[in-house]
Amino acid sequence: MVVDVLLGEADAGFCYVTDAQYAGKKVHRVYVGQRYQSNPLPTYPIAVVKSTQSSSLANQFVHFVLNPRGQAILKTWGFLPPPAP
Repeated sequence: MVVDVLLGEADAGFCYVTDAQYAGKKVHRVYVGQRYQSNPLPTYPIAVVKSTQSSSLANQFVHFVLNPRGQAILKTWGFLPPPAP
């Protein structure tokens, strides 16, 4: 949706905060109150599939995403930390 707004194909739209952050100052963001947001917030699991041909590389990627450096990078792009187990 943010692409539609950036291209002038839509006046407004809903998108993930990370998409709006990527668009920078090209879009005007409006905060949607907590009571209108889903609870719990959506989560996106990360895992290595059994059928992978590159399990070592896949495991390294998962480890990187979940370690402090990977989480710091994700945070700069507006992603929240993973929920507590």
